[in-house]
Amino acid sequence: MTEPFALVWFGVLPGLLSLGLAVAWTGERLRRAIRQAGIERRERTLRRLDLLAERRLRSDPDLAHAVDVNAENYLQSLEQIVLDVAGATPGIDQVLRLGDRPCPHMVGLDYAFQECVFALDARAMVAAGQVPRHIRWWRVDALTAGPFAVRTLEAAYRLLAARYGVSDPALPHRPTWYLAIVPPKGGKR
Repeated sequence: MTEPFALVWFGVLPGLLSLGLAVAWTGERLRRAIRQAGIERRERTLRRLDLLAERRLRSDPDLAHAVDVNAENYLQSLEQIVLDVAGATPGIDQVLRLGDRPCPHMVGLDYAFQECVFALDARAMVAAGQVPRHIRWWRVDALTAGPFAVRTLEAAYRLLAARYGVSDPALPHRPTWYLAIVPPKGGKR
């Protein structure tokens, strides 16, 4: 090898490679920092909206009555949440299952035999095999479904837990639930 080529192979090329790796590493760190900042901002916004909704419920008793979930309107409330979050009008006509393992969840059945799964932890439901891995999950929170959507889901869960005789409906308050619409087995996806 001649002198100029050796200089390129052993001097300039490793320097450019090192520079490329440094730029990639810095870019990855920046991406992670931006993503973490976005997650923290969303959590702060959800906490603030939750506090504002609670204050509004305390100050306006008529609004508290309108948000109330009872045996006559819980299916319509669940349908409205699905419409707000997923843009689908499933026509939920019954709640098939209610459970607390692996996390608190409700499964509604619609007219097309799709299951609308409302759960506190999407990953736990997938890991437990309750929902297939390829199914899309939507966030249900104050930003996607309105300020009272989480309270509506919690109230529906407690109502159904009392109806089905669940002895201890332990339901931690979290600002986000998740929704998955599972097509019928053997049906269209």
